[in-house]
Amino acid sequence: MITDKIMIMGAMKDVELNLILENLTDVKIYEEATCTFYEGLLFQKKVVVCHCNVGIINASIATFAGIKKYNPTSIFVIGTAGAHRDDIHREKLVVATNVINLNSINFRTKIFDSSEKLLKFIQNFQNNSDYKVHYGAIGSGDIWTKDAIKIKEFNTKYSTLCEEMESAAVYEIAQKYDVPVAAIRVISNNEIIGEEYDRKTGEVAQKFILDLLK
Repeated sequence: MITDKIMIMGAMKDVELNLILENLTDVKIYEEATCTFYEGLLFQKKVVVCHCNVGIINASIATFAGIKKYNPTSIFVIGTAGAHRDDIHREKLVVATNVINLNSINFRTKIFDSSEKLLKFIQNFQNNSDYKVHYGAIGSGDIWTKDAIKIKEFNTKYSTLCEEMESAAVYEIAQKYDVPVAAIRVISNNEIIGEEYDRKTGEVAQKFILDLLK
């Protein structure tokens, strides 16, 4: 089942995981290299919350360590992202149908699909809620693109809705271990139309997954 043991991953504890950790009970903490794991109960479901820190390398370490120690039945990557379209505004939610490794596009582009099972789980919940969600490709890599022209190039070539810095690593490693994975992001900034970064937007993705797991 999807809810046997869930691992929720986020890069910034005080921006992307704070609300979730406030709701986590019976917490046990484990640290491994650059990441910290908080094992506990969320609405009586077994959950591991992973503070992985920013970037592909940190996300790789955290995903491998989390799978080996906790053997999760599903992984959700959550957090903030920068928009790749001028009509996707700050505070809007994006769920990845696939993730594109932006570090690989000049060599051999790596594209990873989200778990169909998790996407159906998310869509069924969203269809019966008031949440509005964009579904599509998310770009992921060790970059923060501020050039509007470059952002539009990514969108034109790869149909990316937004970009962030962890999901590509999580997807690649999770899929090697046959662990279903899905990314849920909230837009924190839109460089195309001048919407500046707002750290408070991280709460939107957290509220979504908290409601999802209820």
